[in-house]
Amino acid sequence: MRVILASIVLLSGLIFSEVYSIKYFGEINTHHLLNLFPINVTFNKEDIINLRDSYKKSANFVYYKGNTSGIDQFNFELMSKKDFPELKQLLYSNHPESIKDDRIVYKNSKVLGASRIVFFHKNIADLNGFLVVKVNYLEASGTFSCMGGIGGPGPSELYVGQAIGKAYWENLQSNFVWGNGWEKTFYVKKNNIVGGILDVYPEQENSPYAVEIKFIREPTQSAPISLNILITDDYSVQTYPYSIVAKDLFIEDGAKIHNIIIGKDPVVQKGSDVLFGNYGIQHDYKVRIKEVGKYDIYFTANGGPARYVIKIDDKIYSGYANNDSIKITEINAFFPRLMFIQTFPLPGSNYPVTITIKKKS
Repeated sequence: MRVILASIVLLSGLIFSEVYSIKYFGEINTHHLLNLFPINVTFNKEDIINLRDSYKKSANFVYYKGNTSGIDQFNFELMSKKDFPELKQLLYSNHPESIKDDRIVYKNSKVLGASRIVFFHKNIADLNGFLVVKVNYLEASGTFSCMGGIGGPGPSELYVGQAIGKAYWENLQSNFVWGNGWEKTFYVKKNNIVGGILDVYPEQENSPYAVEIKFIREPTQSAPISLNILITDDYSVQTYPYSIVAKDLFIEDGAKIHNIIIGKDPVVQKGSDVLFGNYGIQHDYKVRIKEVGKYDIYFTANGGPARYVIKIDDKIYSGYANNDSIKITEINAFFPRLMFIQTFPLPGSNYPVTITIKKKS
């Protein structure tokens, strides 16, 4: 559900003589704009569309009608992607990544509060098999809200990881509701991979729920279904407190090259267990561009082959690099502006990677 906050703050002492700042939740669409402007602004929906499109600006910025000098700019600032509680835990199922035996690969019998489930597994058994993901309340009854994305099954780790990222960002505003629990079985052929990222929001925040992920080989006449699931000492060794990376980047000198390094320094850990690569950890960057001009944005794979899914303002970009740099897109800053970059390290890719913002000469 999107929540529009109609509060308007007048800022002064900036480059513009007046900047109206309107904070809101969710993606802003053109049909919302008229309801957000101060009552003394009288231009219609068509004017707004023409102004936005003619300047080729981000949907976060719309000029005052007839303004050509950069005065009275309306600045729509993205505050949050959704009106759900903060994620508390990261439930990371990737130990081991490659599975050849019937086994439980992740189990946590007492999860409290909102959590992000990240799973990514490859079937290297001599048979096709099933990966089963199950979430359910232990005692209480109620519903779960969930948003996320699934990738695969498929043969390429890179492609499956990228599919997870694309599905997640595309589904971000389309949460669905589970009943008292949820169970999904994925049929995974030999040497194929399946994975996903699921943000789980329990209706009963103080009631524990269980998460279990297991792999079972496909039964055949010569290999009947096994009742001996391999037991490990600690299913939930990769349960971490959830965290995000949220930073501001100021571009005041266009002659400088600005680099955003992702996946180099670990963000979360549990005791001595560190999540290297920061897989599934959201990275939000608020880029404030002061110097006008055109800027190229590049993606560099520093640690080996890597795919990316990056959301810049309201558009999703995806691609591939292998120890080299590729151009993601070009953005125009006809006036000082904000730009929002959102991404997370994709399972199956190698990290660290670098996002570079460079002004055209």
